[in-house]
This record gives sequence, C-alpha cells and structure tokens, in this order.
Amino acid sequence: MVAVSFGSYASEAVADGSTPWVKAFAVLVVLVMSLLNILGSRAVANAQTVVVIVVIGILTVFAVTTLANIELDLLSFSGYPSVRDIVSSVALTFFAFLGFGVITFTAKDLANPARDLRVRDETGARTSVLVLAIATTVVVLLAFAFTTLVDEPGTAAALVVILLLSIVLDVLWKRSRDRRLAAA
Repeated sequence: MVAVSFGSYASEAVADGSTPWVKAFAVLVVLVMSLLNILGSRAVANAQTVVVIVVIGILTVFAVTTLANIELDLLSFSGYPSVRDIVSSVALTFFAFLGFGVITFTAKDLANPARDLRVRDETGARTSVLVLAIATTVVVLLAFAFTTLVDEPGTAAALVVILLLSIVLDVLWKRSRDRRLAAA
C-alpha cells in the first residue's frame, strides 16, 4: 500500500499520473526497501534518518506556502469531504508514514530485539491501550482496503499479489538462511 501510494504521488509529480509510471515507482520502492532490509538495520536506520529530514523539509515548505496563501472561506464545514473520504485519507496517511521497516527501525535501539519486542509486561504497556491501538489499526486498514477495492480493484488485486509474494519470499529467505546456518 505504501509503495502504490508513493508510486501515485511520484507519477503525478513527474509523469502526469500515468498508470505505468505509478507501477514503476511502486516496484522501485519495494526493491529499494527490500535492499535496505537485506543490508540490515543500520542501513535502514540511516535511510530513515534521511527520509525524515527530507519529509520535515517538504512539510515545512508546504506549511509555509499554505499559510502564505490561506483562504479562510475554504475552511467552512460545507466544504468538508465525506466521512468515508476522511477515513480513507487517514488510512493512506497512516500507511504512508508507517512505512516498510518500523520494527527494523526500532530493533536497532534495543539490546535484545528478539526478546524485547515481545515483552509487554516488562515494558509496562497497558493492555487496554494496546487493544485500542490494534482495533483502530484494523478499522483503518479495513476502511482503506474497502475503499481501494471499490474505487481501484486493479490496485487491490496488485496489493494482494504483493502481499502473497512477500510471504513467499520471506519463507524462502528464512529457509535459505536456516540451511546456511545448519551447514556452518
């Protein structure tokens, strides 16, 4: 979803929203993120730092430009989009900022990631907050999936194919790694 979103924005910026360019940019993002994950958490962390700096710069430019050209009459309630469009927009934004490597980004800061990422009681995390976060994420994901399925069935099919492909590649990668470790 993140790759398709990025592909759509990049295509609008450089190729007038051409569908082949959306797909090309989406594939490029998946390949780059896969390469970063293969290189390890340090490469991912460095890339994340660069992306955050660039995003903050872009958001600053947009904020300053928007405030300089604000039209207050456009903020009236009558001009608001539907609740469905707002939820879809929030879902898209959520996934765009969630990105591909959240766990990888976090893992570099933990002494023992395999143990620490699974220890809810020791971190003091409240079950109610975790359940609320998971439920909210599921609702947003379902809203995004439904909207994508209704408005862009081809994109929905591509997302399912990408998901299945990522599962297959992950299984193959783990089997390959386990064979190498057993041979060593």
